[in-house]
Amino acid sequence: MKIIILESQYNKIIQSLQEQDSSLGKLLNFLLPTQNDDDEESDVEEENDDDSSSIVDTSSRSGNVIKNKLDIKNKFNVDIENGPKNHGSRPLGNWESDNAWDMFAPAGTVVNSFTKGFVHYIKDYGQNSGKVYGTGVVISGIDGYPDIFYTHLKNVKLKSGDKVNVGSYIGEISEWKGHDPKGEHVHVGLPFGKHIRDYIA
Repeated sequence: MKIIILESQYNKIIQSLQEQDSSLGKLLNFLLPTQNDDDEESDVEEENDDDSSSIVDTSSRSGNVIKNKLDIKNKFNVDIENGPKNHGSRPLGNWESDNAWDMFAPAGTVVNSFTKGFVHYIKDYGQNSGKVYGTGVVISGIDGYPDIFYTHLKNVKLKSGDKVNVGSYIGEISEWKGHDPKGEHVHVGLPFGKHIRDYIA
């Protein structure tokens, strides 16, 4: 036979037994923690997902909706202003390809999340499948952050539905077989009207 009690009823039982200095009450309280204990543990796990050393808090800046930005100084070689112009000269008709920036760095360089959201999909294009090589990841943005597309990656550990925060590990820049290593980079795309400068420090 299964007995179901509400959380409020359970707490009252524990409180009553504890007031009587009951050994049974202490044992139950140890074995069955309250919901508040679980919430605190979840918060700690979420914070540990972030690479906090690479995050800049910009919440004090007037009118800035985005609180945290990823610091990419000395990590990538990127043409911030002309990325979309360069990609737009060879358009594929979608924001993932056309409103994008190539961030150059050696293969194996870790790529952390520029935004906050949930993994929408992941696709492995292979290491030498034309212009779209490596693994691609799309994150659906939340809390004011936009959707974002990364590709030319390897060692991606995420799966669909995973939550990522600013600074979370996305993957590493992949080798591009048969091409000059100087061309290795991560491709980052944002929806039309969005600019990468708003999400990096």
